[in-house]
Amino acid sequence: MMEMRASNGMTSFGYNGDRLFGDKIFVMVNILFVGIGGVGGYFGGLMARAFEKDPYVNINFLTKQDHVAIIRDHGICVQTLSEGFTAMPARVSDNTTDLGVMDYIILCVKNYDLREVLGVLAPCIGGHTVIVPLLNGVDHHKDISVFFPNTLVAEGCVNVIVRSISTGKITCNSDFADLHFGVQGMQDIRLKKLDLLFKQGGIYSKLTSNISTSIWQKFMLISTVATATCFYNKNFGQIRMDPNCLEGFGALVQEISCLASRKGILLPKDNKDKIWKIFRKMPACSTSSMHTDFLSLRNKTELESLTGYIVREGDKFKLALPTYSCMYSALSIV
Repeated sequence: MMEMRASNGMTSFGYNGDRLFGDKIFVMVNILFVGIGGVGGYFGGLMARAFEKDPYVNINFLTKQDHVAIIRDHGICVQTLSEGFTAMPARVSDNTTDLGVMDYIILCVKNYDLREVLGVLAPCIGGHTVIVPLLNGVDHHKDISVFFPNTLVAEGCVNVIVRSISTGKITCNSDFADLHFGVQGMQDIRLKKLDLLFKQGGIYSKLTSNISTSIWQKFMLISTVATATCFYNKNFGQIRMDPNCLEGFGALVQEISCLASRKGILLPKDNKDKIWKIFRKMPACSTSSMHTDFLSLRNKTELESLTGYIVREGDKFKLALPTYSCMYSALSIV
């Protein structure tokens, strides 16, 4: 395949008639980020900056109606620990029919908004489209595949601490930010091309055919952290300072580890130690996104995906998870 040198100096694929996906010929790549909050704004912002002047790669945003004009006029502003930048996506819309068929769709919405979003995505789905969900949880690809059974649906997760402080303004408060994705036990040229595009966008991307391990490593961290911060109504630093809270957090780590083992999830032997290590490094004044939703008195939270799921899976495997069950019961009536 002949390479073409994009205007930003990066190497782009040869989109001058090369057959990239099956028998269909593409002249450019269209990538859609759905949900421009913390995760979508951060990773979408990196991609928008990298390909802003690239004639062969378009980075598009699907966001809420009242956010469209702000991002369209002012771009996406990202502040990290080391830099700040503003980038302009190729297109911003709240209407999928305006955007048309995409090559890649990166889902960055909250769990509780997934079904609503899937209900409007059909105009963006073609025979070659790949969907990559970056949601908190472990089985969203199954729900997506029910909506789009003939579409390649990968699994994905990110490790980063980001917040949307206002429309189009994103802060990253961690010195780590990585993205893992893939299809369990399978490889596909479209995924390899997306991995290269992510890397060209300045993203630490890892394509793996053992994505289940990456998903569960992330899930075990966010499930325990989200459940503990919400149950104790404390941020990371406050939990670390309270022996009783630390004991409860440790019990959650032990219980979710037992469930993962019972389900046959292959994890590193030191996985529990890694959860503790990451938790101790989390910014003291920060908290989980689920806790933020509880504090904001929002009607929708990720409780069912991050805590209830563990309780239900424990019941399915006849595995006693007393700490998770107690905290889930208390949070369910808040």
